[in-house]
Amino acid sequence: MIDVDPDQLATMQRQAVEIAETPVHPLAPEVTRYLAMMRSMRPPIPKGWVYRGAEDFLLQHGQAYPAPKSARPRGVRKMTNKYCFDNAYRMACLEGWTYVEGYAAGFFPMHHAWCVRPDGRVIDVTWSKPGTEYFGMPFPLDQMKAIRTETNTSMLLQPKLYENRWS
Repeated sequence: MIDVDPDQLATMQRQAVEIAETPVHPLAPEVTRYLAMMRSMRPPIPKGWVYRGAEDFLLQHGQAYPAPKSARPRGVRKMTNKYCFDNAYRMACLEGWTYVEGYAAGFFPMHHAWCVRPDGRVIDVTWSKPGTEYFGMPFPLDQMKAIRTETNTSMLLQPKLYENRWS
Protein backbone atom coordinates (compact mmCIF):
# COMPACT_ATOMS: atom_id res chain seq x y z
CA MET A 1 0.00 0.00 0.00
CA ILE A 2 1.23 3.51 -0.85
CA ASP A 3 1.59 5.93 2.03
CA VAL A 4 0.09 9.30 0.98
CA ASP A 5 0.48 12.51 2.94
CA PRO A 6 -3.07 13.80 3.66
CA ASP A 7 -2.02 17.44 3.08
CA GLN A 8 -0.49 16.57 -0.26
CA LEU A 9 -3.59 14.60 -1.24
CA ALA A 10 -5.84 17.54 -0.27
CA THR A 11 -3.68 19.90 -2.38
CA MET A 12 -3.89 17.57 -5.37
CA GLN A 13 -7.66 17.30 -5.00
CA ARG A 14 -8.01 21.09 -4.79
CA GLN A 15 -5.86 21.46 -7.92
CA ALA A 16 -7.92 18.88 -9.83
CA VAL A 17 -11.18 20.64 -8.93
CA GLU A 18 -9.77 24.04 -9.88
CA ILE A 19 -8.59 22.75 -13.27
CA ALA A 20 -11.91 21.01 -13.95
CA GLU A 21 -13.93 24.13 -13.07
CA THR A 22 -11.94 26.47 -15.33
CA PRO A 23 -13.84 27.22 -18.55
CA VAL A 24 -12.06 26.04 -21.69
CA HIS A 25 -12.14 28.48 -24.58
CA PRO A 26 -13.18 26.80 -27.85
CA LEU A 27 -10.55 28.69 -29.90
CA ALA A 28 -7.76 27.88 -27.43
CA PRO A 29 -8.60 24.71 -25.47
CA GLU A 30 -5.00 23.51 -25.11
CA VAL A 31 -3.75 26.89 -23.92
CA THR A 32 -6.58 27.51 -21.45
CA ARG A 33 -6.19 24.01 -19.96
CA TYR A 34 -2.45 24.63 -19.63
CA LEU A 35 -3.05 28.00 -17.92
CA ALA A 36 -5.55 26.42 -15.53
CA MET A 37 -3.07 23.67 -14.65
CA MET A 38 -0.23 26.15 -14.07
CA ARG A 39 -2.46 28.45 -11.99
CA SER A 40 -3.53 25.51 -9.81
CA MET A 41 0.10 24.89 -8.86
CA ARG A 42 0.70 28.44 -7.68
CA PRO A 43 0.46 29.31 -3.99
CA PRO A 44 -2.41 31.54 -2.78
CA ILE A 45 -2.47 35.16 -3.94
CA PRO A 46 0.70 36.88 -2.66
CA LYS A 47 0.24 39.75 -0.22
CA GLY A 48 -0.36 42.99 -2.10
CA TRP A 49 -1.49 41.25 -5.29
CA VAL A 50 -5.00 40.65 -6.65
CA TYR A 51 -3.95 37.83 -9.02
CA ARG A 52 -2.02 34.63 -8.34
CA GLY A 53 0.24 35.33 -11.31
CA ALA A 54 0.25 35.51 -15.10
CA GLU A 55 -1.97 32.48 -15.58
CA ASP A 56 -4.66 33.79 -13.23
CA PHE A 57 -4.50 37.23 -14.85
CA LEU A 58 -4.84 35.78 -18.36
CA LEU A 59 -7.66 33.42 -17.47
CA GLN A 60 -9.61 36.36 -16.03
CA HIS A 61 -8.85 38.96 -18.70
CA GLY A 62 -7.32 37.30 -21.75
CA GLN A 63 -9.02 36.46 -24.98
CA ALA A 64 -8.57 33.88 -27.71
CA TYR A 65 -7.57 34.90 -31.22
CA PRO A 66 -8.23 32.79 -34.31
CA ALA A 67 -5.02 31.10 -35.46
CA PRO A 68 -3.95 32.44 -38.86
CA LYS A 69 -3.28 30.19 -41.85
CA SER A 70 0.16 31.78 -42.21
CA ALA A 71 2.26 33.55 -39.59
CA ARG A 72 2.59 36.71 -41.66
CA PRO A 73 0.94 38.21 -44.72
CA ARG A 74 3.05 38.94 -47.79
CA GLY A 75 5.31 41.90 -47.28
CA VAL A 76 5.76 41.38 -43.53
CA ARG A 77 9.15 39.86 -42.87
CA LYS A 78 10.02 37.33 -40.22
CA MET A 79 12.03 38.77 -37.36
CA THR A 80 14.59 37.31 -34.93
CA ASN A 81 13.78 33.99 -33.23
CA LYS A 82 13.35 34.04 -29.44
CA TYR A 83 12.73 37.82 -29.36
CA CYS A 84 8.95 37.73 -29.64
CA PHE A 85 8.37 40.50 -27.06
CA ASP A 86 10.76 42.90 -28.81
CA ASN A 87 9.57 41.85 -32.27
CA ALA A 88 5.87 42.29 -31.51
CA TYR A 89 6.48 45.59 -29.73
CA ARG A 90 8.51 46.98 -32.66
CA MET A 91 5.91 45.92 -35.22
CA ALA A 92 3.06 47.30 -33.12
CA CYS A 93 4.86 50.66 -32.96
CA LEU A 94 5.76 50.67 -36.68
CA GLU A 95 2.40 49.52 -38.03
CA GLY A 96 0.00 50.79 -35.38
CA TRP A 97 -1.14 47.24 -34.63
CA THR A 98 -2.13 45.95 -31.20
CA TYR A 99 0.55 44.31 -29.05
CA VAL A 100 -0.76 41.10 -27.46
CA GLU A 101 1.04 39.02 -24.89
CA GLY A 102 -0.04 35.67 -23.55
CA TYR A 103 0.42 32.05 -24.55
CA ALA A 104 0.43 30.49 -27.97
CA ALA A 105 0.53 26.82 -28.85
CA GLY A 106 2.70 25.38 -31.54
CA PHE A 107 4.19 22.15 -30.32
CA PHE A 108 3.07 23.05 -26.76
CA PRO A 109 1.77 26.25 -25.06
CA MET A 110 4.44 28.86 -24.35
CA HIS A 111 4.69 32.46 -23.22
CA HIS A 112 4.64 34.50 -26.41
CA ALA A 113 3.85 37.89 -27.93
CA TRP A 114 2.30 38.78 -31.28
CA CYS A 115 0.39 41.58 -32.99
CA VAL A 116 -3.22 41.85 -34.03
CA ARG A 117 -4.32 44.03 -36.93
CA PRO A 118 -7.49 46.13 -36.73
CA ASP A 119 -9.29 43.41 -38.74
CA GLY A 120 -8.48 40.90 -35.95
CA ARG A 121 -5.83 38.91 -37.84
CA VAL A 122 -2.93 37.59 -35.76
CA ILE A 123 0.47 38.61 -37.12
CA ASP A 124 3.30 36.53 -35.68
CA VAL A 125 6.60 37.98 -36.82
CA THR A 126 8.72 35.62 -34.70
CA TRP A 127 7.59 32.08 -35.53
CA SER A 128 8.17 30.63 -39.00
CA LYS A 129 4.87 28.74 -38.88
CA PRO A 130 1.78 30.09 -37.14
CA GLY A 131 0.72 28.70 -33.80
CA THR A 132 -2.39 26.55 -33.56
CA GLU A 133 -3.84 28.62 -30.69
CA TYR A 134 -3.34 32.17 -29.44
CA PHE A 135 -4.68 33.35 -26.06
CA GLY A 136 -3.53 36.64 -24.58
CA MET A 137 -4.12 40.15 -23.40
CA PRO A 138 -3.86 43.23 -25.61
CA PHE A 139 -1.81 46.01 -24.02
CA PRO A 140 -1.96 49.69 -24.99
CA LEU A 141 1.25 50.95 -26.58
CA ASP A 142 1.54 53.93 -24.23
CA GLN A 143 1.56 51.54 -21.26
CA MET A 144 4.03 49.29 -23.06
CA LYS A 145 6.39 52.21 -23.73
CA ALA A 146 6.43 53.20 -20.05
CA ILE A 147 7.12 49.63 -18.89
CA ARG A 148 9.73 48.92 -21.56
CA THR A 149 11.55 52.18 -20.78
CA GLU A 150 11.68 51.16 -17.13
CA THR A 151 12.44 47.41 -17.39
CA ASN A 152 12.71 46.30 -21.06
CA THR A 153 10.89 43.02 -20.39
CA SER A 154 7.53 41.41 -21.08
CA MET A 155 4.29 42.74 -19.58
CA LEU A 156 3.35 39.44 -17.93
CA LEU A 157 6.65 39.42 -16.00
CA GLN A 158 5.81 42.75 -14.34
CA PRO A 159 4.81 42.24 -10.68
CA LYS A 160 3.06 45.65 -10.81
CA LEU A 161 0.53 44.15 -13.20
CA TYR A 162 -0.86 41.92 -10.45
CA GLU A 163 -1.17 44.56 -7.70
CA ASN A 164 -4.40 46.17 -8.91
CA ARG A 165 -7.58 44.86 -10.47
CA TRP A 166 -7.32 45.25 -14.24
CA SER A 167 -10.14 47.18 -15.83
